[in-house]
Amino acid sequence: MIKSSSRLHAAMLTSLLRAPVSFFDVNPAGRILNRFAKDVGCMDEVLPYVLSESVQYAMFTISILVLISVANVWIIGASVPFTILSLYVSKRYTITAREIKRIEAITNSPVCSHVTDTIQGITTVRVYKREAVFLDRFYR
Repeated sequence: MIKSSSRLHAAMLTSLLRAPVSFFDVNPAGRILNRFAKDVGCMDEVLPYVLSESVQYAMFTISILVLISVANVWIIGASVPFTILSLYVSKRYTITAREIKRIEAITNSPVCSHVTDTIQGITTVRVYKREAVFLDRFYR
């Protein structure tokens, strides 16, 4: 699992390094950093846990269906519509969850961009004693 995760990180970094300059003109640094951090965090923390639970639940469900089918063959006919319904609901959920994640990333990007810009120009901010202005913008 570690090797595939590190390959994905390397692929993301390679794609970012090979991006044309116009990509960096269009997308603010905060959005790029936010996306990179979210993807890496998801791959490192959430993905192994979700994959493990998904395999466990799938095996649990299959074993229950096999045991019930042995006892009563007619249950197979009833389980087919429920399986189709659950696949439909999971597909709709995936689309909705992806859209919500996209909206969350868009709303977090200005904050990351502000922090990045502030850190890059921190000497100028301190020279002109404008820390309060930047803190007000940050908390807004």
